[in-house]
Amino acid sequence: MEECSLIPMGGYVLVGGGSRRMGRDKAFMRVQGKLLFLRAAELLQQQLASVTLLGPAGRYGGYGFPVIPDRLPNRGPLMALCTGLESSNHDWNVFLACDLPFVDHTFLHLLVERALASRAHVVVPHTSEGWQPLCAAYNRKCIPAVKHALREGRDKVTNVFSLLSVDPITTRELDLVGICAQAFHNMNTMKDWDMARHQLDVA
Repeated sequence: MEECSLIPMGGYVLVGGGSRRMGRDKAFMRVQGKLLFLRAAELLQQQLASVTLLGPAGRYGGYGFPVIPDRLPNRGPLMALCTGLESSNHDWNVFLACDLPFVDHTFLHLLVERALASRAHVVVPHTSEGWQPLCAAYNRKCIPAVKHALREGRDKVTNVFSLLSVDPITTRELDLVGICAQAFHNMNTMKDWDMARHQLDVA
């Protein structure tokens, strides 16, 4: 995609997790020969004006994308969200976990178009399994609420939703464009990975 056609939104890939249940760094596992975190970054890069990795610079530098470490380590994805939003030059920003191998261009296009038309603080899928906060779009207007939640020790991303205006993308809306709930299955364990291997060409 040519630079002039890129959408003026920021893209952030979360790569700072500990992968404790997986037993290895899942960001460096491969889907169709591609490192998971690079697959996520390149997916965002094809549509968005800027893409940044949120995680340890020493581990993820040298892959062609800027890397920003969390401002406070070991505080989970809400701290990563805060770090990304505070560093962004764009009002709207897409945050994508690195371990979502089924997320594709169709969903990203839906999310981006919805965010650009929304007056909410957050645009996020809501399926039968609940909120999907790590493949969602956040406006920089979220920053005060996110900082408030972090000060109170509420580090779970969905804890901040009660402080914000949230625009849900429903299961019905996802179905209409051919996106099933499986698209948001992340890989926390080797069992999850084995399931993905049956459906993707994993190198």
